[in-house]
Amino acid sequence: SRLEGMKVAPQLLLRGINIFVLDFAGCGLSEGEYISLGWNERDDVDIIVDFINKIPGVGKIGLWGRSMGASTILMYGGLNKKISSICLDSPFCEFRKLAKELCNKQISLPDFILDTALSIVNSTIKSKNGVDINKLNPISYSPKIKIPGFFIHAKEDELIPVDHSIAIFEVYEGEKSLVICEGTHNS
Repeated sequence: SRLEGMKVAPQLLLRGINIFVLDFAGCGLSEGEYISLGWNERDDVDIIVDFINKIPGVGKIGLWGRSMGASTILMYGGLNKKISSICLDSPFCEFRKLAKELCNKQISLPDFILDTALSIVNSTIKSKNGVDINKLNPISYSPKIKIPGFFIHAKEDELIPVDHSIAIFEVYEGEKSLVICEGTHNS
C-alpha cells in the first residue's frame, strides 16, 4: 500500500528523488475485491511506468517494492526495459513454497496433503479472478533481469523467510547487492 512508500518519502525527497506511491487494487484505499499476489499487479506497474515516462523532465526510473510489491517488481522487471534499477525488500521466491511454509508453521502436514489443499485453493482462486498460483514464481524471472538490483531482507522475518531473497539473489542476472538486516517482516 502507499503507506509503505510514505514511510521512505521524506528521505528520498531530501535527496532530490521524486516518488510515486500507490495502493495496488484491493489494497489500502484502492478499489478492488481481490489481490493477485503480484500477477495482475504487474499491469498496474506497467501503466504507472508508462505514465511517469511521459512526464517532461523525468530521468531514470527505479522501482521499490516490499513483500508482495517486491515480488511484483520481479515479475514485471523481467518483462520490461523501461526501468533502470530495482530495490527488492523481502520478496517471496515461489508462492507455493511460501504457502507451504506458512501452513507448516501452524500445523505440520505431509506434502501430499498440502499439495492437495493448494490445488483446491488454486481452483477457487482461478475461478474468482483467473490467477493461477502456480505461476507466482518471481524467482523464474530473476535470471532475465539485467538491471541493478538491491535486495534487503530481515533475518527474523516471520512471514517470508530470508532464504527466499537469498534464492532469488543467487540467480539474479543483473548487478546486485544483498543486505540482511536485523528485524522482522514489518520492522
